[in-house]
Amino acid sequence: MRGVGLPLSHRKQRDMLAESYLVVVSPIAGLLEGERHLLVIPDRPLFMLPFAALIDAEGKFLIEKFTVSICPSIALLKHMSATALRTVLEPFGFSTERRAFLVGNPRFHHSLGLEALPSSEAGVMAVATHCQAAGMSVKTLTGVEAKKQSILEALSFQNEIVHFATHGLLEFDFDESGLEVGANDSTE
Repeated sequence: MRGVGLPLSHRKQRDMLAESYLVVVSPIAGLLEGERHLLVIPDRPLFMLPFAALIDAEGKFLIEKFTVSICPSIALLKHMSATALRTVLEPFGFSTERRAFLVGNPRFHHSLGLEALPSSEAGVMAVATHCQAAGMSVKTLTGVEAKKQSILEALSFQNEIVHFATHGLLEFDFDESGLEVGANDSTE
């Protein structure tokens, strides 16, 4: 076990690892059936637990059943320096750049009968100003730029803020509910 203290006997270590498995993994073992990779996001004292070394009832280490990855919790990331944060997150493909994605006043196909929302475009620009003042990288799509494909591409990035100022449609069967954005061409 990690941490500071007196060395434990090999038997005591195995007992503690088995007990930890019972407490932490056994309650969710059914949910892990068929999985090969386990992503653990421990918080507080669990960050000191060596998850890969936990021992099940058959005496097998967790690492023998799963590829185990450990990712720090949001609480821990909140207290880390920017350099330490980059070191921890970048191997997982996460960016530490703070981003905002804002959409406003998309142009709609005339068949929808939806009116333009010029005040939503002004609102998006005001939000963009605040985000930039906070040191964020800002991507805005308004008017004819706010098309479905452009929006989907921008949503593929990790954005701290996503803001839509557009028409929303609510249908009671929920199949047709959603946000209305500009079509990519006249057929959408």
